[in-house]
Amino acid sequence: MDKEQKVAVLLYGFLRTAEITAGSLLNNIVIPNNADIFYFGPDSSDSPLKIHQGILDKSGFLKINPKNDAHEVAGGVATRLEKNYGRHLTSYKLHDRNFDHFNNEASFIDKNQWLFSLNPARFFSMFYNIHGVFKLMKEFESQNDFKYDKVIITRPDLSFYSKFNLKNIREGFVYIPSGVDFCQHTGNRNHGLAKVLAYRNRSTGKMIPTNVGFNDQLLVFSRNSSELIESFLPNLKDYITQKVPLTPETLLYFHLVACGGLKVKYTDDWPYEIVRSDAGTITTVTDLMILDIIDRYHPIVQARIKKRPIKYLLKFGRMRMRALKNKYFN
Repeated sequence: MDKEQKVAVLLYGFLRTAEITAGSLLNNIVIPNNADIFYFGPDSSDSPLKIHQGILDKSGFLKINPKNDAHEVAGGVATRLEKNYGRHLTSYKLHDRNFDHFNNEASFIDKNQWLFSLNPARFFSMFYNIHGVFKLMKEFESQNDFKYDKVIITRPDLSFYSKFNLKNIREGFVYIPSGVDFCQHTGNRNHGLAKVLAYRNRSTGKMIPTNVGFNDQLLVFSRNSSELIESFLPNLKDYITQKVPLTPETLLYFHLVACGGLKVKYTDDWPYEIVRSDAGTITTVTDLMILDIIDRYHPIVQARIKKRPIKYLLKFGRMRMRALKNKYFN
């Protein structure tokens, strides 16, 4: 009989919408795997809206990055943790480092290295929290004279929609989902991840290829492979000095894959989404724009048409033209 695997779930950073998402974490990851939860983050939180993902120009380029303007509200985190995760919360630690601290730590970076208008202080904070929760897990292992078999690193503000089977997690790999979130128009799962950015160092022989997707929101490792996490933060400034492109995904990929030698394994088995504070608890078909197509005479669609008649005249006109084209010319 196979021995039960010991699984650690490491949560980092702001709690944000954890009151909404905690049930999905417990039901689909923690309880099926009898996992222990660890948390490390600030004794404060913020409440980003859907617009937090960024404001694009007409060509689709990021024009304004609202992540730099998130406002923190201090206190109350310990109570929220204990209420949301209950007996599954094995250990947690809060710190009082605010954005000004990380802004000062990242002040050596030339603004010409910034990408997508994202202040590097944001991911200095993120990586500090990941480092902290990993150390917290290791301290627990040392105190109890054992090691976990599998490690999941993720955020408190994600909702998960399938049970995690971790039996096939192998050494030498980092496992990540193949897509993030759902289409706001159709409700379909999104496929594809943020791309790591091109980099070559002719002296060290390290490179980052183009057109490779990576994820910093959900990472799954065997315990031995997860050990690379501990050395990431101490090397971060060196990576930046070497001009590794400044996105969280690229820096993590560089450390884990280019330097650490792990291979990336993508899976379709873990659908999830980031839940913003204005998202609500439930999304159903009547919340989506696809309702315009599948039930044109629904009261909600009729209200939309009444509010924006020109838009819908053009929209339904285009749909009618496509239908005629498909009928007579295909």
